[in-house]
Amino acid sequence: MSLLRCFKPVPRAFYTLTSINNYHTGIQTVCMAGHNRWSKIKRPKAIADLERSKELSKFSKEIQTAIKVEGDSNPETNKRLAAIVLRARSANVSKTGIERAIESGIKKLKSQDTHIYEAKGPSGYAMIIEAETSEKERTKGELKKILSRQGGSLSEPKTMLFLFDQKGFVMVSKDSLTEDCDLLEVAIEIGAEDVKEELNSEEAEEEDEVCFVCESKDLESVKAAAEEKELEVTQSYISYVPHTVTNLSPSDIGNAKVMLTKLNEHPQVIRVHTNIEK
Repeated sequence: MSLLRCFKPVPRAFYTLTSINNYHTGIQTVCMAGHNRWSKIKRPKAIADLERSKELSKFSKEIQTAIKVEGDSNPETNKRLAAIVLRARSANVSKTGIERAIESGIKKLKSQDTHIYEAKGPSGYAMIIEAETSEKERTKGELKKILSRQGGSLSEPKTMLFLFDQKGFVMVSKDSLTEDCDLLEVAIEIGAEDVKEELNSEEAEEEDEVCFVCESKDLESVKAAAEEKELEVTQSYISYVPHTVTNLSPSDIGNAKVMLTKLNEHPQVIRVHTNIEK
């Protein structure tokens, strides 16, 4: 019996084959093709998957925060949530991912509380970390690890808060304002104490927004007054504004950016406020 008959042929329907004749034995060697192609595409695919995961995580946190702050999980009535959902779709976040984020936001609305953690950076700058969690001590431990790896540390309660004032921020779409309107007059009419047009990324989720600043206790009344004037309020929240700012060297700024990025990536963190000079 020929030795070649001992080998069953591999169906061509299932594999792409490359045949190499072995002249010493007369046996046909079968080599699978395709593995090299996968090795070339798996790394770019892994990088793309990681970027999509980061985008989903970022928008999930924003969606959950919008539900928590506004107390409403319906995009039709929660304008802030609607704006975030629209941006998520533009960034190719899947419909399933958005729906899961909304469901998670509803659950957190019922089960989690907002906690404040105070911290100090390696160059002496102050941080106020807002987090939503049902496990305060566990979250505290996780934040402590992030801070210590970058040379920072958690502070005792009320040791950093005195460096900040709480202010209310009411964000209004520029499209709802007339071109010739005086923003300072509008601010006075709705009960705000200041207005800001040039906003940084921490203050504005959209570029076409104007921010009216007020005392934290007046936030709801200013928001209501803005809506009565038929201004489109995209979001409203209370934030921490430093009394004085800390200037950092270029190297310290780089370290601070890494730390703030790590803190903001934590799933329970809503916002991180600092007194670093912008």
